[in-house]
Amino acid sequence: MAFALTAKQIELRGKWLVATIQNSNTEWVSSQLDLNEHIGNREGEFDVTSSGWFNSAKDWSWRLQGTVMFAQLMTSTGWYGKETSINLNLFVKNDGGTLKFLKLFVFSLCMKLLLC
Repeated sequence: MAFALTAKQIELRGKWLVATIQNSNTEWVSSQLDLNEHIGNREGEFDVTSSGWFNSAKDWSWRLQGTVMFAQLMTSTGWYGKETSINLNLFVKNDGGTLKFLKLFVFSLCMKLLLC
């Protein structure tokens, strides 16, 4: 995984992770990944077993620092929780010039088999 090893100009544009990454020919190409499809919200914390985090994020609370994404997410009480974070380098990989998200069960299997 660790997409950042072959990436530059990494940005968070709303729910989209956007980066310039190297493809299999080592050329720099643009790629984007809809993080809302792969990361959810569980009581104000990022959750990689669900989706839809962006729908519950406080307006403009989301940001990216390096490969760590931060946001304030709503809890079941209707209040926003404290700022939560997730290191995208643990779940996003560069697949030949395309950003891909590995779900938790894939990540777990990958680590057990040392296929990452």
